[in-house]
Amino acid sequence: MLNEAFLNWALVVSVGVLLVGYLLMLYAAYFILPEIEKQLLNCKIVTDAKAFLGPYTHFGKMYRYSNLRLLLTSTRLLESKGMIDVQQVSELSRRHRR
Repeated sequence: MLNEAFLNWALVVSVGVLLVGYLLMLYAAYFILPEIEKQLLNCKIVTDAKAFLGPYTHFGKMYRYSNLRLLLTSTRLLESKGMIDVQQVSELSRRHRR
C-alpha cells in the first residue's frame, strides 16, 4: 500500500515543515524577542533567565523565547506566583503577542 516513493516524499515534506518552523523560531528569538524584552524590563522571568544563561547566547535566547511564550499563555498563573506584572504584559502590542 505504501510504496517507497510516497514515504520519501512524506519524509521530505515533514523535514521541510520542521525546518520552516525552526527558522521562524530563530527569527522570533533574534529579532522579535529583544523588542518584547524592552517592554518587560521588570519581569522576573526575563531578568532571571538573562542572569542564569546570559543575554547573548543562542541557548539563552531560545530559553527566554520559550519563557515568553509561557508568559503570554499563562498570564494569570504567573501573576498569582508573583513572577510577572500583568500591567506590563497587557501593554504589549498585538503584533508582539502573536
